Amino acid sequence: MIPDLVNQRRSAFSLSSILNKLIIVISIGIVGHLIFLLSTTDREILVQTSQLSFPYVISICGLLMIPWLGHSIRLVLWTSFLKQPLRFSSAFKIAVTTDLGSAVTPTLIGGGPIKLGLLLAKGYSAAKASTLILLNAVEDLSFYIIGLVLCFWIAQDSMSIFIYGITDFIWKQRWVLISLVILLVTGSLILKKQGRSLSDFFIDMLPYRLQLKLRNIYIKISESVSELQSIIKFIFKKGKLTFSLSLLILITQWFSKFSVLLILLLALDIDFTWYLIYIKQWLVWLTMIIVPTPGASGGAEAAFYLIFEDSISNDILNLVTSIWRFFTYYYVLFTALAFFQLFSLLDKRKIIT
Repeated sequence: MIPDLVNQRRSAFSLSSILNKLIIVISIGIVGHLIFLLSTTDREILVQTSQLSFPYVISICGLLMIPWLGHSIRLVLWTSFLKQPLRFSSAFKIAVTTDLGSAVTPTLIGGGPIKLGLLLAKGYSAAKASTLILLNAVEDLSFYIIGLVLCFWIAQDSMSIFIYGITDFIWKQRWVLISLVILLVTGSLILKKQGRSLSDFFIDMLPYRLQLKLRNIYIKISESVSELQSIIKFIFKKGKLTFSLSLLILITQWFSKFSVLLILLLALDIDFTWYLIYIKQWLVWLTMIIVPTPGASGGAEAAFYLIFEDSISNDILNLVTSIWRFFTYYYVLFTALAFFQLFSLLDKRKIIT
């Protein structure tokens, strides 16, 4: 019992110290946004931010809570289905901490590794924890496929511009990409001769403590392959209704996140076509997946600017881009950090008592 408490304190302190450093990164990001706004936007246009009155701000903040609530409900649904139910409060804590993890990693990686570790810490087997991560990935993929179909059906012109932009970028960077592929293939062959893999190479670059944790998780998953297979079969047989409900909640999460821009444009009295706002934001998030920076920093703003430059007037586009990014990224991070500190305080009180 005592060693468990000590480990809990150590892991909480370690994660807390890492996340606390995020405050500096976020602050620098916000200051950078303010400098960008002041240097690229006319003061007369900046005055328009006064139209973003309290009711609009409260609506935006409320909408940004829905993804966490939806994530928590989906976790409760799936853990109940797997006969090891998770309390909503615990699920909410995992949802918030996972979001923090995804904010400091490339969008493609997300907060999956952190979520996996938190589920294992809650007593879930490696197979069940891996299944929950896999289900999230499948649900996300389903959402993107649905979005792709809707985009081609409703906004073929926007999709054509988007596809042309991606292919043009790939063509311009073809030698860089070819060089990376050659480097990866050559590296893989060299490591294979040494009895190692690329994953081993990248893990070895991490701090020793993190290496141990990742290797232990990998061992646990490897030992639970048969259990993982049986769980997936069980979901295919009896989990269709749960999957459909979870996917519906996921779609609601995304629509609430996309509606932030809708309210922002209403507040600033900017004309727009409502369905194009949702479709173009889907394209922005799709682009962010391939941006390798933590939280897609830089790439998110560039993608938003390029995709919306034909829908929003150039004289106000910088302002809209910055406010949108502030709420959907920096505000979410600050709120998540506040929740995390609250969770840490409550956990310490439980350990002490």
